[in-house]
Amino acid sequence: MRELVVEGQEAIIIPSNYKFANRGVITAVSAGDFTLELEKEPENILPDTYFEIYTQTKHGKLYFDSYAKKIDGKTLLIASPATDTKKNFRYSANI
Repeated sequence: MRELVVEGQEAIIIPSNYKFANRGVITAVSAGDFTLELEKEPENILPDTYFEIYTQTKHGKLYFDSYAKKIDGKTLLIASPATDTKKNFRYSANI
């Protein structure tokens, strides 16, 4: 996942109620998660609740489902789909 999600990359998150979509910048990436700093306060986004993530990589558009492990103001710690075993993830890249 670290090859596809990198620091400084912009991302859009869309919760089940799309009216609360938000965007931000990825500020840190590790093997198990990454940090997303949002432009606006996260409304209708709760820990352990799925939302869609869309971003552009050098390989094409990337989409996957994930959830926030922790929310601290505008900062979300998001689970990496490659390492989480308790939930099923869908992700794809349009290469």
